[in-house]
Amino acid sequence: MPTAVKRHRQISLLIPVWLGLLAATASAQTAITAITTTSSDLANTNTNGVTFENSTLAVSTFTSATGNTYTFSGTGVAAYARRNGVNANQSSVWYMQGSPTTEFRAPYSSNYSSLLLGNNLYRGSDNTFANGSGAQDGNIERLDFVLSTSGTAATTDMAFAIFDRGAINVHDQVKIALITGWDSVNNKPTAYAGNLISITSANYGTANVVGNGTYNLFRYGNGDNLGSPSYWNSNSETGTQGIGGVVVTLADLGIAAGTTIYGYSLFGNDVTNGGNMSNLVDWSNAAYYPTSTSNATGTGGIDLAAVNGVMFRRYPEPSTYGAILLGAGFAIFGLRRWRSTHGKTAAH
Repeated sequence: MPTAVKRHRQISLLIPVWLGLLAATASAQTAITAITTTSSDLANTNTNGVTFENSTLAVSTFTSATGNTYTFSGTGVAAYARRNGVNANQSSVWYMQGSPTTEFRAPYSSNYSSLLLGNNLYRGSDNTFANGSGAQDGNIERLDFVLSTSGTAATTDMAFAIFDRGAINVHDQVKIALITGWDSVNNKPTAYAGNLISITSANYGTANVVGNGTYNLFRYGNGDNLGSPSYWNSNSETGTQGIGGVVVTLADLGIAAGTTIYGYSLFGNDVTNGGNMSNLVDWSNAAYYPTSTSNATGTGGIDLAAVNGVMFRRYPEPSTYGAILLGAGFAIFGLRRWRSTHGKTAAH
């Protein structure tokens, strides 16, 4: 075979490899297909006549439908539930049942914000963004999860995960955006940038990463305070729901590497920004934050698991792919130089 033809064939064989490596760095909000977890179990405690087993099931790594692997990189410093005061100031939460069934696995949380943190699949919020006066309505307009009050530089390997308790193919919708400005005095965002993106039922894929379980719902009528001696009511879910997940990358959120970010916010799926991310700052503006968000349509009914304000990073990092591509380039260049020299030597 002529040398030129051999070279062409070798380079052609390398092209699919390069494309595969480049594809591995591409992202879109996509389903989480598998997780690895770590667990802990502390001594039981009793709160308001209910026994909590103080167990944690934390997500340490997960794999996306595109084959990328993400590892736990740290937790945020705070969470804030934003309410506009139009609807009843209440909270709706869930805990996974323990053994015996009169107990609950997760640690009890006395306030709504801390309930959402802790990287724990054993508890979370119910009907989070649904508006109304019913016991099932969470009446939250926005959730802000702060990674750092001084800000951190975004990198291309950053990612966030959203886990929802629900049945396969009917997970609730939610929206997400990155916080790029923060008022440390009043503890609230001052700016958003990039994209406001929607997570749909289809994004969770066709399987849950945690199988069906039994959960109890607790309804509170005192806003973020979950420490009252009684709750409105509780009822048991019957094992028809598991937990599904979606990964959202820096590319999805439309933020360039190096941008200072402070965290991210979650919104009901009917929230809009009117084409301007600054319209997301004021959660009391009903023009962008509707106060009639429905649970029935899935726009506000997300049942978040407490894996919020958690940073994950893709492994290997994109820089690894760059090194591989650079190495491949040098190898080809060296091969061509060697062939050229070898050809000249043979001609003598």
